[in-house]
Amino acid sequence: MPKLILAEAIRYFFPGLWAVFFLSLVQPSAIEQIQNRFTPLGFLLLILVVSVAFYALYRSFIYDSVILRIQDLLRRGPKNYRLFLRQEYKLDHPQAVQMFLTLREKCLRDQYSGGIQVRAASVHMLYLAGILGVPFALWSFWIHNSGSVIIIGLISVVCLLGAFIEDRRYEEMELGFVKSIPAEVRLKTRIDLFGPMPSANSEQIAEPNGGESSATG
Repeated sequence: MPKLILAEAIRYFFPGLWAVFFLSLVQPSAIEQIQNRFTPLGFLLLILVVSVAFYALYRSFIYDSVILRIQDLLRRGPKNYRLFLRQEYKLDHPQAVQMFLTLREKCLRDQYSGGIQVRAASVHMLYLAGILGVPFALWSFWIHNSGSVIIIGLISVVCLLGAFIEDRRYEEMELGFVKSIPAEVRLKTRIDLFGPMPSANSEQIAEPNGGESSATG
């Protein structure tokens, strides 16, 4: 339980702390104004609200929609669970993610507890730090604060690079988890979710009167 609490704290509290840190580099007076306006508890609640909101937007519109697809494009061969499931079970990207989440819930609960949760949360913390740093670096550039541009820019680059590398390692571990599930369980899950796998013959569209497939060029 303590490790799980730490994982949730990293996911839902640290983005706001990064934002406060970057703001203190760009506009220190803004931090003083916020602190004067809110009580300490109110200030912490503000950080939490900003963190949760930004994390939700990040997961929906940045990580799940953009970063995962970039990871897939840069991979050669089925080296993560999405590419493996897409290749083995004739799925598209959203279906592969849905099947993985189902398998994780059914078969991989023990693997995704404790330290694994903290490791995953740390990857997201690095991504969030790098992404959050971009608008603050641009703001610093706009107001000609060269020192903040350099500091925030370096932090963003290092965090994004570290997150990308660690994310690839984490996905290789996830692929191992998926492959450890018996093939018959994976196939049954695929059928339960999306129906039988299409056969090779069903993917060809036959011409009327016994002509050749329209897919031939």
